[in-house]
Amino acid sequence: MALHLFLQSRRVERYAGIIALLLSVSCASSTAPQFPVGPENPPIVTDRSAYMLTPENNGLSVTIPYVFTNQTSGPVYVVNCRGGFAKALQRWNGVAWADAWTPGLLDCLSDPIVINVGESYTTELHVWGARPGSDWFPQFDVADPSGWYRLVWIDALSSFDRNVPSFGTPIPFEKRISNSFELRR
Repeated sequence: MALHLFLQSRRVERYAGIIALLLSVSCASSTAPQFPVGPENPPIVTDRSAYMLTPENNGLSVTIPYVFTNQTSGPVYVVNCRGGFAKALQRWNGVAWADAWTPGLLDCLSDPIVINVGESYTTELHVWGARPGSDWFPQFDVADPSGWYRLVWIDALSSFDRNVPSFGTPIPFEKRISNSFELRR
């Protein structure tokens, strides 16, 4: 009798472990992905999948080299001031992308940067951000900005007219975002 109870308890332990493993796998697959899936062929491609944020002058900084390739059916006009143009970093919060950082920009209007169909534009994003609530600008939206990000171009247009308040029509959103990449402290 004791041997029968011993074997039965060992069988329960074995099955309990298998059940726990199956439950953890099924629960993990039903939640939002920890790692954000980016576009298969993004128009903006960074040179790496991860970057280190370094302390610099009351904030954190990183330089991200990247290439934009015009995947639209016409020229892309980038609204800028002396080469500086609007872009943003969005962070994956486990469920969706959320705005996390935008740079300060000069207030002028230069001729647009024109990128023809199939052409590429190589540049760098210089990120510097202070802690939220500080007297410094720009700021990250959270005290520890480690996480998964993507770069978004804001004023990339399919047409350009200085006499129109918005200067033209934005290209589709999916044609002005990058691959996902990680920022680490």
